[in-house]
Amino acid sequence: MGIHIFIGIDPGQEGGIAVIEEGTKRGTDKPKLYKLSGATDREVYGLLEQYGKYHGTVANVYCVMEQITPRPTSFMDRRTGKWTSTILKSTCLIYGSYCLLRGMLFGAGVPFEERLPQTWLKEFGLSTRKGESKTQWKNRLKGKAQQLFPRSKVTLAVSDALLLAEYARRNYVGTR
Repeated sequence: MGIHIFIGIDPGQEGGIAVIEEGTKRGTDKPKLYKLSGATDREVYGLLEQYGKYHGTVANVYCVMEQITPRPTSFMDRRTGKWTSTILKSTCLIYGSYCLLRGMLFGAGVPFEERLPQTWLKEFGLSTRKGESKTQWKNRLKGKAQQLFPRSKVTLAVSDALLLAEYARRNYVGTR
């Protein structure tokens, strides 16, 4: 099969899905980009199901989703004077989105792998966030995605997903 479809998923609350097609008239110069915020679960599942139906019939589909590992945050409880751990609400929301997307991928029949940020960032010569504000960090990722895909309008919402799709393209073509 000469058609390869590479999907990158950033499961964050402001995340997105990017799809790069190879072996079609569209080529890889203009990926399809989808924001997760504002999309219904049904719409996201419908998108993934479409690519699941392609897998093994008209195309090989490769998907990489950023792996999310919820970690507790420790802090000093002022009332008791003892260290305590809690999982932040934002972590719960991101992990919930991640688990929902995993279920959707399984249900839609899209083969996928998960990668920790430090793994896929290394592919692009990027390090993890150190001493940068969230805005600076996200703009650095957006800049790299825009550099790799100059003909696309890259936004903060889809930049990580686009880099994940490119990671899949670089690492999985012809390996399955």
